Amino acid sequence: GASAGGYGTIWMTDLVRLVYPNAKLFVFNDAGIALANPDKPDGFRSVLGEWGATQFIPATCDACMTSVHLTPWMSWNLQHDSAMKLAMFSAYEDSVIAGTFLMLDPAVFKQALVDETASVIATAPARAKRFLVAGTQHTVGNIHTTAVWGVSVAQWLGLMLDEDPAWDNLLQ
Repeated sequence: GASAGGYGTIWMTDLVRLVYPNAKLFVFNDAGIALANPDKPDGFRSVLGEWGATQFIPATCDACMTSVHLTPWMSWNLQHDSAMKLAMFSAYEDSVIAGTFLMLDPAVFKQALVDETASVIATAPARAKRFLVAGTQHTVGNIHTTAVWGVSVAQWLGLMLDEDPAWDNLLQ
């Protein structure tokens, strides 16, 4: 899912699991990592209400109820679905999410992005990875040309899909 669709991957993973109980799930969250503005702690609660997604918050996820970010939900998904792999993409200063949507200083967004994605990865280091690029772009764009250290997003996702042990975090 890209942008708002990236946010959708957070709560719809359980629905996909219900429909495909034995499938391996490969989730690609492109620029919807679900960071919030710490000065507006109810921001996501209102968005989830508008989108009709509050009904999907796991009752057993205390952090999902208390964190201003939705990243604990990503961790919860990883903890409760050992057949799921999660790939996260973002630019450090995503102009749409950091600027327009959250109205956050780019440096504050970048620090939250680094910290929150690290927390998600710590939940399942072999099954969750991040691909973070410098700049203000919103979404991957061209998966063949957006790259870090010579590895394109397409190649990186291919490693995930192939379950190659070389699939790793790429931070520019």
